[in-house]
Amino acid sequence: MSKRCLSSTETIQLLLKKLPMKLSIQELGEISGLHRNTVRSVLKHLNEQNGVNQTGDLRTRNYYHDTYGDWFRRISAASKSSNIAKSIGYNLVHENIATILGNECPNPGLKNDTELLSKFISITYPFIEINYSDEGKPSVSTEITVTETSPSNSRFVVRISKCLCSGDPKHNLSCSLVSGGISAIFDYVFDSNSMVKKHSSFKNESSQYCEFEVKLKGLLKHNEEIKATIQPNLDEI
Repeated sequence: MSKRCLSSTETIQLLLKKLPMKLSIQELGEISGLHRNTVRSVLKHLNEQNGVNQTGDLRTRNYYHDTYGDWFRRISAASKSSNIAKSIGYNLVHENIATILGNECPNPGLKNDTELLSKFISITYPFIEINYSDEGKPSVSTEITVTETSPSNSRFVVRISKCLCSGDPKHNLSCSLVSGGISAIFDYVFDSNSMVKKHSSFKNESSQYCEFEVKLKGLLKHNEEIKATIQPNLDEI
């Protein structure tokens, strides 16, 4: 039986599927080892077959297969479990915040200012949708607002528009990834054991959002406490 290597088209498709970023012809050539003219020919064919997205004009053109949102949706689907997806979302966000900002919240005022808290979540929340204009300029289409629903500063509603699930039931695990990330942010700001669950969802032709209810349950003595509450149940795998 004869064996074959990947074709040039298969190579480029796999690279674009694996890397959730925009890449130029030169970058794809350097990563794949293919000649630039070969890469250019493959991308022209894929573009004609709607198998690739592109941004920019002829001189600044870049190519990609998936958006960042698509990439995170694939991670959620691969988790196969709500608890696992939530754990991934929590740990991803928790480690990013702690690595960059340290273990203590730099601005205690976040606890009492929902507008400021909304901005902080928008900066630290990674599961965003990025759109590109015809000129290749990126813009974030995800908007986040926080509403405090109890006078004791212990219950909030976080609205995410557009949510990672895009209102599609087959992406329900994406909401678990999102809830884990939200939990990590609230734990960091309030030093509290937060519980997050999806509260409601809305979708029409022009907009889509999901709301998540956040309950704070006292101070954390150790970071491991929250991780224990969302530890994956291996029996579910």
